Amino acid sequence: MIKTKDNLEWIIYWGLVILFSLILIYLIWAPAYFPSQDGPSHLYNAWIMTELGNPDYPLINSSYCIRRELFPNWMGYAVMFSLMHIFSPITTEKLWLTLIILGLPAGVIYLSRAVAAGIKNPSVPWWTLLGFFFALNHPLYRGFQNHGMGLVIFV
Repeated sequence: MIKTKDNLEWIIYWGLVILFSLILIYLIWAPAYFPSQDGPSHLYNAWIMTELGNPDYPLINSSYCIRRELFPNWMGYAVMFSLMHIFSPITTEKLWLTLIILGLPAGVIYLSRAVAAGIKNPSVPWWTLLGFFFALNHPLYRGFQNHGMGLVIFV
């Protein structure tokens, strides 16, 4: 039987996880635009990819082509390219950023659960809450969105 104090600690922990997640989501979705230095250029490149082959943009078709070899930014462009067929460019960027900023804390929590998998009654991993404080970081504001997703994949 699990003690009541342990249950209360877990309830507080998951309550904080939800609270911090909502705060991070608010910080992305509340402003009209996410303030990043290089983010708009990534969004523009993804938009160009969606308009390749569109006869309404002959200059894009004559100036650009998609390189088939893989390079590090492809993941971000592939996700934004896919989302841009459904959502507006601004919403696409916010969805991509939400995935990045919630992915890091989720990865840290998943890592702690994997490490504690063999323990019968693991204690509350309070240290995993630090993942929320590292989610919005300087490189992300500089526009290095693929760096942020790389952190998520690494964890």
